[in-house]
Amino acid sequence: MDRKPEHDLDRREFLAVSAAGGAGLVLGAPAPSAQEQPTGGRKKYAIVGTGGRHYMYLDATTKGYSQYCELVGLCDKNEGRALLSQASAERNLGRKVPIFAHTDFDKMIRETRPDTVIVTTVDGFHHEYIIRAMEPGCDAITEKPMTIDAEKCRAILRRRRRQARNAA
Repeated sequence: MDRKPEHDLDRREFLAVSAAGGAGLVLGAPAPSAQEQPTGGRKKYAIVGTGGRHYMYLDATTKGYSQYCELVGLCDKNEGRALLSQASAERNLGRKVPIFAHTDFDKMIRETRPDTVIVTTVDGFHHEYIIRAMEPGCDAITEKPMTIDAEKCRAILRRRRRQARNAA
């Protein structure tokens, strides 16, 4: 049977590669050591992308699971959406969560030092923020789809292999 070139996957092959990659990312990462656990046992989270779909993560980190989570940063291209998200977080937490422009994503990571970055941007940018989150050692969570094509999926997998971080 002739195989297509690696860069020319059909939909079924892409889904198989994505599913296998996602399982490998989640199952293949080492368990965090005691030194990697945040103080007080709470994990620190940052969210990039503050559109309508991010609210389930915002509510989980600032209300439902706030005893386990600390929201440390919000990042978006749209300052108005970021300010709305910040106000919602402040109502739930009683404190302001810092906001960062999308151009300051790396600054947010340096300054807030999250354990995990939650990516809820436009689907076509998921891979960029997943990879950039893993570079300094963060895990990444994203909504589906993880990414929009096979090459972006491969780029995430390559970064994950180099960094030994989770992306789900």
